[in-house]
Amino acid sequence: TIHLKFEEEGRQNLNLELSEMGDSIRISVVDDDVVIQELIKTAFSDTKFRIGTYNNGKDFIADRTAVEADLVFLDLMMPEMDGFEVMEELSTRSADVPIIILSALSQRETVLKALRFGVKSYMIKPLKPEGILRKAAEILRMSF
Repeated sequence: TIHLKFEEEGRQNLNLELSEMGDSIRISVVDDDVVIQELIKTAFSDTKFRIGTYNNGKDFIADRTAVEADLVFLDLMMPEMDGFEVMEELSTRSADVPIIILSALSQRETVLKALRFGVKSYMIKPLKPEGILRKAAEILRMSF
């Protein structure tokens, strides 16, 4: 029970830190897995962040406000337009949005290819809410 108490305190500290960043933070979640979308929305439920969800890269790129988000969680394997195609499109638009890759793909070549696009972090699925919050706080801290 002591371990659980410390985990809860850590989660509360993360939520407080994220909440102190204000309520104008916009996060885009680009993933064809509705469970992942809901997991991320739930992870940020104690904040006032605006979370936009997209089932594929094509829908995300089509939404002008989405690509101006403060943070993007991006899956690599999606129908219609995958994560690499999204990063390529953002690159041609000179959009400088912090990206955290969410993927089950962990091969070295895949990770290196993503990092060449300038992604801020790479998280391997399955994900945990605490990890999502911790990584988001780390990346957003660099941007503010």
